[in-house]
Amino acid sequence: MWHSRPTYRARRGTVAAWLLTVVRHRAIDLERQNGRHAIHRAGDDQLDACSAPDDVCAAAIKRDDADRLQASLAALPDAQQQVISLAFYEQLSHAEIATRLDLPAGTVKGRMRLGLQKLRANSDWAAA
Repeated sequence: MWHSRPTYRARRGTVAAWLLTVVRHRAIDLERQNGRHAIHRAGDDQLDACSAPDDVCAAAIKRDDADRLQASLAALPDAQQQVISLAFYEQLSHAEIATRLDLPAGTVKGRMRLGLQKLRANSDWAAA
């Protein structure tokens, strides 16, 4: 408004009418300016599809936990790693693991117990 004050003419109308006209023209100018750049802006639907910062953080934490779990599993003896992987990734029961591996159920349970103890003892993620 300060820069537009020299354009005011008392004989053409009131200050309020002049002020409203200046504001209206400025709004039109801004809308035209924004319209040129609108094709480069994301729409509401695109913004809704983006992950929120909390989602990104949670996904990064989950990925880090999964990486550490894989590294911990890889450090176990093959027999313990095998029964734990079958139980948790394939969601098999002790009996199903025993059948699949052609082992006694007690052996499967023992390997599972020892493997889980090692994971808990050697992993900081297990305490979380």
